[in-house]
Parts: sequence; structure tokens; C-alpha cells
Amino acid sequence: MTPQPSIVVPVITIVTACVGLIAVSGLRRGGLVSPMSVTLLMLLAIFGIRPVMMVGYDRYNFYGGNNVESGFEIAAWVGLLSVSFVLFGYFFGRLTRGAKEPELGYTTTHDRSAPEIGIAAAAAASASILLAWLLLMAATGGGFGYLVVLFEGRGAGGEAALAGVPAIVPALPVVAGLVLAYARITVQRLRRLTVQESILYWLMIVVTIVPPSALGSRRFLLPSLLAAVLGALPPSWFKLVTWRMVGLAVATFLALSIIPFVRSSGSRQGKTDLLGAMGDYFGEEGIGGTLENFFLSYDTEMFNYIAFLARRLGGTIEYGLGRGTVLEAVVSPLPAALSKGLGPRWSDEILIQAFGGACGVSYCPVPSVSGVLFYDLGLPGVIIGMTLLGILLSRFESNFLGASGNKLLILLALAAFMPQLVRGNTIAQLWIAAQIVVLLVILRWAYLLVRPPRPRASVLVSPRGVGALR
Repeated sequence: MTPQPSIVVPVITIVTACVGLIAVSGLRRGGLVSPMSVTLLMLLAIFGIRPVMMVGYDRYNFYGGNNVESGFEIAAWVGLLSVSFVLFGYFFGRLTRGAKEPELGYTTTHDRSAPEIGIAAAAAASASILLAWLLLMAATGGGFGYLVVLFEGRGAGGEAALAGVPAIVPALPVVAGLVLAYARITVQRLRRLTVQESILYWLMIVVTIVPPSALGSRRFLLPSLLAAVLGALPPSWFKLVTWRMVGLAVATFLALSIIPFVRSSGSRQGKTDLLGAMGDYFGEEGIGGTLENFFLSYDTEMFNYIAFLARRLGGTIEYGLGRGTVLEAVVSPLPAALSKGLGPRWSDEILIQAFGGACGVSYCPVPSVSGVLFYDLGLPGVIIGMTLLGILLSRFESNFLGASGNKLLILLALAAFMPQLVRGNTIAQLWIAAQIVVLLVILRWAYLLVRPPRPRASVLVSPRGVGALR
């Protein structure tokens, strides 16, 4: 009998990711939701916990009846290299910027001029964006009855009409949440929020997460949740996390773990609404069953996809050699008529070579950022790409805490989409994030035409109290 794969490399990955997470975040509130920490958590789940559980449960299945046990070791090494070199790049980036770019904490000011956009105005804008989403979705499906079908879950007949809809349309609730987060950050740089403003902010955040929650789409639910937290945290960015926050994070994780298993109408055997179906699921599976299903299902299947490709790349499946990264980034924004001569996107070409059809035709696994780098340039691509990613992420915190205007919008949107960029098809997710950024910049420009911000001089205050005039 063939011996089972070793869990030594995945265990080393778990230890490295956990130690790295503590070192990166310092267990500070802001640090734990920064893009670098989110990246480590995603890699930990995919390349650490999942392979250990695969060995424990003896489950190596993949699409089309494939067994990926033979590629397990290579996929495990992809994971360890990913975690190790993104950390190397991160700390190398921090060392090279050194004292040139001090970290800024809560931004304050000595005057009392109005913020660029207040919470009430942002809430009105957010409500308008959500109304636009409702109207566009209704128009897509041929009437408001289509919205009822959508909220009944996947498999209720609502997906076909969305096939040709631009990605920015279902992403509008995320845009609404980002507008609220941006407003809260700008207001908090002048003063504390009133109780009414805080209630309005969280009430509208709940409204923005209803559409992706009801539709079971974590592709837009995760960015909405992250945007909400990033908008609220800057004043307490450097404070240590509390046990209450840990409990809330665990509860949120369990809820997000359940959603994929109750998002289709067919999976809701008892209560048909989302919350009721989630309660039924948790009551039946418990914590153990929920975690097992999460870590051994398609939520972390990127490991299996890499293991599947590992023994085929360079043989029956070609390496991308730039086609999976640079060329795909060029092709993705182009209309089909213009990109036809360039062939299918490389992420689709990989699926065609592997399963005989592109995403949507046959199977559609997503590779993760590590998988994209691996199927494009092999292990050297993982090492180089993750190092560069780490260097970029090392610049986020100081830039985010001191940014304003369009720069703040861009950083906020990219940080919110970090889970999708790490665990999904990275190039495709970058294109969706880019569309959201463009729309946010346009909306801000239009708003400033109506009400330009009042000029002011503000003082940025670092944790050590050293001010700098702006």
C-alpha cells in the first residue's frame, strides 16, 4: 500500500504563518485586518490546515474523479514557499523604507472645518447606489419578480440572466460599503463620530451586506465586511485586540463558512431564508462539521488544483511563461471582439487543456495567487512573485493611515478585495477591483463638483505625538 503523504511541510507552513502573523500584526487591531495579515490567513487555511486535514481524513479527490495524492508534496512546497517569501518580501520592504516612511496613527486636526463627505451624505449616496443595484438587477431579469428569485438562493433560476452582466453591477453593494468606509475615515480625522452617526454607519453597512449575503456571494460579501472594519478602525489601529473581538471574529468566520453550503435553493431543506437555513445547518453539523466542510471543500480547493497541475505542468499542460500573468492582465479588460485574436485567457486555457472546456463550460476551480504564479512560471515564479507581493504589502499600513482623496479610495478598495486576490483567480479579481476603483473615483469627482471640500490645514499625529503640517 502506498504510504500517505507527509504533513511535515504543511505543519511547517502553519507554524511559519502563525509566527509571521504575530510578528506582522503585533496583535494590534488594525494590523490583524491589514492586507498582509489577510494574505497570511488565506495561505494558512489553503496550504496549512487543508493539507493536514486531507491526510487526516484521507481525502485527495478533485474534479472529474481525479486523485491528487501524487501532487500533494509539490503543492505543499508551493504553500511553504509562498508563506516564507511573502514574509521575506514584507520584512525586506520594511527594512528598506526604514525611517524614511514612519507609521502614522490616528489622524487629527486643529480646526473644525467640515470633512469632505459626512456620514449622512455618504449614507444617502450608499442608499442611492443600492437602489441603482436593485433597478439594474430587476432590468437584467425582466422585472422586480426576478429579485425574489435571486434572493431564494442559487439554483432557483436566477443565474442565467447574470451571465452577460458586467462584474461591476453585482459589485455595486461593495461600492456602497466603500463609500461609507471612506466617509467614516475622513470624518474621524477631524473629530469623533456622534452616537447617531455611528448607528447610521453600521445600519447602512448591514444594508450593504444584505445583497451579497442573501445571494450567497462571498466574492462580494468579504470585501464589504473588510471595508466596514477598515473604515472603523483607524482611531484604534494600534490598540491590542480584545477577547470580545476574537469571539466576534470566530463567529463571523463560522458564518462565512456556512454560507456556501446554504446558498443554493436546493440546500435549504428546512427554513428557506438565509439566516434560518444557516441556523439549520449549524444545528446539524456543529462546529466540527462546519470546520471539516470548510477546509475540505471548494473553499480551500486551491491546494488540490495546484496538486492536480503539479504532475502535468511541462507535460500535458504547458507553463504560461507570462501568459498567465502579464498577458492575462492585458486580455481581461478587453471586449471579446478585440481579445479574440489573442486566444482565451490563460486561466481558461489551462482548464481547456486539463478538462476540455473553459470556466463555465466544464469545471471552474480557482488557483489562488500562488497557483497563478506556479502555473505561469513554476516554483521560481512563486518565489519571485510572492517576494514582490510582500514588498508591496509592507507599504500599505503607513500609506493607508496617511492617505486621502483618490489614494485612500484605491488603497481601501484593494485592501477590501485582498481575500479574493489571494484565494481566487488573482488577475480576474484585480480587474473587478479596478472597475470598482474607477467607479469610486468618478463618484467622488461628481460629488466634489456639487460640493467641493473646504480647505484646511491639518496635523497628522503619529503614535509618538510627532506632528507634520499638511
